[in-house]
Amino acid sequence: MQSKLPSYPLAAYPILAILLAKFLHESVPNVWIQRVFYFALAQTLLLHLLVAPILNEKRKDTQVLAKSWKQSLTKTEAIYSFKNYALPSLAFYLDTQIQVVADFLEFQSLPKGSIVLIDLDNYMLLSQWGKGYKVLSEAKSVWAYDRNKTIQLLLIQID
Repeated sequence: MQSKLPSYPLAAYPILAILLAKFLHESVPNVWIQRVFYFALAQTLLLHLLVAPILNEKRKDTQVLAKSWKQSLTKTEAIYSFKNYALPSLAFYLDTQIQVVADFLEFQSLPKGSIVLIDLDNYMLLSQWGKGYKVLSEAKSVWAYDRNKTIQLLLIQID
């Protein structure tokens, strides 16, 4: 998992922007302030028109995945997960709660018919745990944007 250190100074950015604006207003001629404003406006437009659509395509993975899985799920079913995949959009598009199972004992005590969201690594281990299951969907790739990688997820039902 990537480090969360880059997010720590985020709280300081608004006050730094205010201080920088105050400094520029007091020390730089008006012509430069207008140039900086137009440059910032152009940069913002470029980011929104060129970069955002590229990222939006990657984020549609969870929407497409949820749409395909929703057909095999009833609306009231909760989905269990042996690991927190940090994909809140998946729970949103599935319109159901994803409950993380704390440990192996809790996983063993899941009732028959429970639906479990699992990645390929844990799926390989599942066959050794002695719990019967039925695969509801084949493994599908989802881009985990906080980790900047794709993960393979599938749904199984406990027998």
